[in-house]
Amino acid sequence: MPMPMPTRLTKTTPTTRARHRAGRGTRARRGATSASTREDVRDIARDIATATPTSRAHSLADCAYATATTSATMRLRDRVACALAATAIEAVVASGMDPAEGGFGAEDEDFRGAESLLISLALEEAMKRNGDRREVRVRVGYALCAMTEDASEATAHAWLEIEGKVLDVCSPGMILCEAARRSGVDYDDRDAMTAQFGAEALLAAGYAPATKERPMRHRPLTVLNVAVPLGGSRGAREKTKPGYGLTLKPPPAGVRGAANAQKRVEFFQSQVLAAGVLGIEKFKDAAPPAARAAYERIVAARVETVRSREDRLERAIAPARP
Repeated sequence: MPMPMPTRLTKTTPTTRARHRAGRGTRARRGATSASTREDVRDIARDIATATPTSRAHSLADCAYATATTSATMRLRDRVACALAATAIEAVVASGMDPAEGGFGAEDEDFRGAESLLISLALEEAMKRNGDRREVRVRVGYALCAMTEDASEATAHAWLEIEGKVLDVCSPGMILCEAARRSGVDYDDRDAMTAQFGAEALLAAGYAPATKERPMRHRPLTVLNVAVPLGGSRGAREKTKPGYGLTLKPPPAGVRGAANAQKRVEFFQSQVLAAGVLGIEKFKDAAPPAARAAYERIVAARVETVRSREDRLERAIAPARP
């Protein structure tokens, strides 16, 4: 199902306080406008962070950024990482490559579930290009995901680790959850979902709503150790730990998909990560066009800060100097 791009919201209406200050001179009006803008930005952030899972006004990427950056003392480079994570979420949704569908190259057992590794590699490169000099580690391990309403499966999965914090922006079901959000439908309402998308489409997409017995059907995203629910009124109420469902330890042999997951993890570690640049390039070239486009979109993302803007302007005027 083709998905429209998430919409970024802006709010510029002056507050009552700013209007009351009008007429006190240019400096006062500028100060009032600045205060008004700061208040409006905070209002928007609060609205996004508290948006319901059926909100049509805010995308999953919006909620991920707002939820992960609520701390007033968060460092700038962490905010940049959160912004890049939001870009990655947008790219995954736009590409339509839901992990529940087996990822790209599903005809090759070695490539099943590879979308999380591709996106993690893209995020790692994007952080470097945005000036982050911290050690960013690509972790390849295992994730437990709900494949249907009655069964779960262990899969190979990749994520980033930044100073001990998890950054994971791929989770099965996120495409359908986002489609439900944009349609204003509660993902966990079976009747509403069936009326909106049809029973056949839900079956093909691996629809697995949360229930009273199993309230957490979809692993939430994790942005710097902050859990971001995919959607659904019941699932969104569940409190989860950072990196929920992720582990570096091989799953027990009795878990569905355990053997294949272990085989894929070994392949990713030996043929992609351990092979360096050549292994990564070969791996990227094996992806279909939509997946490669998502990779390039993430890598090309630039987050402008005050420092980066000053550096860019300095470079721009340098040739004109005598």
